[in-house]
Amino acid sequence: MAALIGVGSFLFHTFANSYAELADVVPIWSFVALYVFVVIYRSTGEDVKRTVRIATIAIFVAGTVFWFTSGDIVTDTYGHDHGSGRLNGSLQYLPALVALIIFSLITTFRRHPARRMIVFATMAFSLSLVMRTIDHSVCDLTGIGTHFLWHILNAVLVGLLLVTLVREYPPFASAK
Repeated sequence: MAALIGVGSFLFHTFANSYAELADVVPIWSFVALYVFVVIYRSTGEDVKRTVRIATIAIFVAGTVFWFTSGDIVTDTYGHDHGSGRLNGSLQYLPALVALIIFSLITTFRRHPARRMIVFATMAFSLSLVMRTIDHSVCDLTGIGTHFLWHILNAVLVGLLLVTLVREYPPFASAK
């Protein structure tokens, strides 16, 4: 999935058409959904009923946040996001940030071994959102912009999350 995110992003920034946009967006949100589901599943001791119950709540919360923030997305014919608001289209990523903040709080409150990595991942994503949000303003001033930092920090985020999943959320079947 991480490789598909990279390929999709490359395609979108190279071809900037609706197919490339799907190749960019679908792997990202698939990774988010699958990651959240797997962590919930492993956190419940692989209890399917509890996982479905918690995942339903997570979907409702994410869907509600997305509903209220999705109007901030405007993509031009060249594939550049131009948010209708002051945040350069970054509000569309608020559901993922909210999920990471909640995950950070839960793991910290429960003193879970994953808490430090999850907090670092949340910090990386927060900083990446700042870089995405200020990109056009910085580009106007310097000619370079910060969009590349958005991608680098998101790669760090995905790496941290995958390492955390492998180290701190192993399948119960292999832990026995």
